[in-house]
Amino acid sequence: MRKSHSSIGLLVAFGWGLGYAAGCGPGALAQDVPKVDQPPVAPTAAPAGSHESSPKVAAPEVNAATVYSEALGQSKPLAPKPVAFEADKVKVSAELCTVSDGRFVGPNPTELYSAIRVAGDRVAVLFGAPTQIKIYKVEAGAGCALTLDTSAGDAGTIKLNHESVEKLSADSQGRLYGTSTGTGTLRFKKDFAIDYKCSADPGGHFVPHGAGNWGFAYSPTGPLANVDFGAADCRSESAFLDAQNHVGPFSSIDTLAFSGELALIGGPLGEGGKKVVLAFTKAGKEKFRFGTAPVAPRDGFTSVTALSLCKGGICVLDASARLVSVWSTDGKKHVVDVPLGKLLDVHDGLFTDFTAGKVGTFIAVSQERDVKKVHEGLIYRLSGL
Repeated sequence: MRKSHSSIGLLVAFGWGLGYAAGCGPGALAQDVPKVDQPPVAPTAAPAGSHESSPKVAAPEVNAATVYSEALGQSKPLAPKPVAFEADKVKVSAELCTVSDGRFVGPNPTELYSAIRVAGDRVAVLFGAPTQIKIYKVEAGAGCALTLDTSAGDAGTIKLNHESVEKLSADSQGRLYGTSTGTGTLRFKKDFAIDYKCSADPGGHFVPHGAGNWGFAYSPTGPLANVDFGAADCRSESAFLDAQNHVGPFSSIDTLAFSGELALIGGPLGEGGKKVVLAFTKAGKEKFRFGTAPVAPRDGFTSVTALSLCKGGICVLDASARLVSVWSTDGKKHVVDVPLGKLLDVHDGLFTDFTAGKVGTFIAVSQERDVKKVHEGLIYRLSGL
């Protein structure tokens, strides 16, 4: 039976210092991550201790921010040189996007460009700490240039000081959703003002069906939830999968996307099982699966980090294997594997998210610079996928 829930209040967002933009990006905490062009901060001496017979001087205090500041000052900005990839009649090229508010760097790679989503004709990028979403326009012309849409949020930045957002999704109408396994879903209007807050239980990371008035919410070990958006409230009920109670083939759900009326769900089969993608109807009938032998080039994905419809069919970001695997929309044919390290000229990066939509196909990456513990966020636009 469905339960009706009204929206709950705001929760305090998690936070550590976001990597500061090399130029003028608003959103970084200066005390945690200095600007790229700031000189290194010298360690400050602690007050001297004293004793009547043998006075001692305390060692200088060196905190994490100081260590990072010095490392940042010694590091060089990344300058990758993407190359084209061609195999099995598929040609993919990549271009590194310039971002109008500068390069973003930080000590933690998971907090830089932690999610990316095409929403209508805009590109939304989530930063892990402090939690905020930046809205970019894709400029016409040669090269990939992303400029802040100053009409959205606070001059292009949606500041989520009291909201928790971990992932992004979007519907076919161009509306953006920010989701959290702990606090539910934020739906944004087309002008990116908050339109709706849904905390119906069970919840999780909400992925809307194209129509935008319903969808599935998932969490790694909780039940799959069928969520409906009404005019004044949202309702949720357990759907056909519950990893925690071993209902269905998965031991956990890693990601979800829609392909028309079908829900594509990625995760491991059973405890420690092979990672695959299964396609279900809304009622829970399995239509097909892919990622296992004999169709796959390997037996199971290393990871299923993100799923998206793309030009070639269904694209699977396998971040652990450092590739995008392309499949036909019926799952019967493996089209090609695109190696990301070679394509993007990124060899030790963290591939955080992948998205395809009206204004292009984008992938977000964090890569360590030439000095350890200094990570830089990169966004690429891919052609041919």
